[in-house]
Amino acid sequence: MYRHFKSSMKFLGDLELDERDVMPLFLERSITPKELFITLMETYAKRAGKPRWGEKSPPHFFHLDELLSWFPKAKVIYLSRDGRDVIPSIQKTPWGSDKSFWYLARMWKLSIRTLRKALERWPDQILLVRFEDLVSAPESECRRMMDFLGEKFEGSQLDPSIGSDAIRPYEESWKKKATVAPDRSRAMAWKTTMDKETLDRMNFALNPELAEQGYPDARVGVGRLRILGFRSSRFTDAVLRKFRKWVRDLRGLVTRTRH
Repeated sequence: MYRHFKSSMKFLGDLELDERDVMPLFLERSITPKELFITLMETYAKRAGKPRWGEKSPPHFFHLDELLSWFPKAKVIYLSRDGRDVIPSIQKTPWGSDKSFWYLARMWKLSIRTLRKALERWPDQILLVRFEDLVSAPESECRRMMDFLGEKFEGSQLDPSIGSDAIRPYEESWKKKATVAPDRSRAMAWKTTMDKETLDRMNFALNPELAEQGYPDARVGVGRLRILGFRSSRFTDAVLRKFRKWVRDLRGLVTRTRH
């Protein structure tokens, strides 16, 4: 428990809280990670003058089992974006610039698979919102989210002239667009910024989840696999052989099924 506490204390500065604000309240509760988390969130909400708090650390989505056992009535909003825009965006951030393309592709695919299972298990507690829809029709999507949360939509939520202190100075380099009006051009930005070779590489790495999510132009031709940046021609040839065998086996299975 001490390890959890010391780890959480590192983030007090992000919340503009002091250990002296948190410790007295925490010690009145059961000494558990759950109660520490609640103490931090409730203290932060009180400081901001808000009656309800929310938390938006993306990795927490991989721990829904535990979080929804802590908060059985919680509502979860999952914001999904085309992986071909997600990867370049993350690589521009200070905390993502050292992540490899293949690592980020695996994480995007894992998040989509986790989302699929979560929607099957908690269909009434999870709302899927597409980034592309949010920037194209911000008011209707915000209204949908507010309805889901049981909150009232306010037009001021979309007014960029109203400032916000939710973004800390050190976050401005990658979150500054959150304080301006939604930009439609950010939806499917890869269409105007990505060359064919990079697109094929993305499609190969992000499928089948990319196609399953209904994103357009998600196919990659077998003949283009050689340009996808594999380490060696031997490895590329092995991938091609396995892929072609898989296609033959699949065709044979379909033929047998029809007959």
